Amino acid sequence: MNCKEFKKIMGDYVNHTLGENLAGSAEIHLSMCPKCASLVRELEGTAVVMRSLDRSDAPLGFEDRLKTRLAYGGTRKVGVMERLSALARAFFIPPSHRLSVRPAIAGLLICFLIAGSIFMLNQRQPASETDWAYIHACQDQHATFAGTNPLADESAVALRERVTDLGNEL
Repeated sequence: MNCKEFKKIMGDYVNHTLGENLAGSAEIHLSMCPKCASLVRELEGTAVVMRSLDRSDAPLGFEDRLKTRLAYGGTRKVGVMERLSALARAFFIPPSHRLSVRPAIAGLLICFLIAGSIFMLNQRQPASETDWAYIHACQDQHATFAGTNPLADESAVALRERVTDLGNEL
C-alpha cells in the first residue's frame, strides 16, 4: 500500500471500521512510513478532542441542507435568492412565508437603489466664484460670436436663463 491509497482509508483506520485484511495492510504501511504514522497520530488526537465535546442538536433543516449540498458536490455557487432564503431561515421565518419574503427584500433593495440615485442626482453644488468667472467668460465670448452669427441668439437666451437660475439659488 502506498501513501495515496492509505490516505483514502485513513479515517476508517482511525475509527476501526476497516476489515482485517485492509487494516493489516494499513498497519504494515504505517510501520514503514513515518509521515503517514504522524498523520494518524494527529487524526487520532483530533478524534479524541471531538469525542470529548458536548453534543448538541443540529439546527432545524440542517440535515436536508447538508444532503442537498453533498448531492451537488458541495462546490456549487450560491445565488442571491438562496442567500436571501438563508437569511429568512436565520430569522425563523416559516417556509410558507419565505417565498413572499424574497420579492419584498428585492423590492426594498431596488427602492434603496432608486432613492440613493435620486438623492445623488439632486445634490446641487452652489456656484463658486470660479463658476461665475467661467460663465462671464462664456458670455463675453458669446457676445462676440453672436455678432457674427445670428443663430447664436438662442444659446444666449439659454445661457442668460441659467445665470438667472444660479443667481436665485444664492
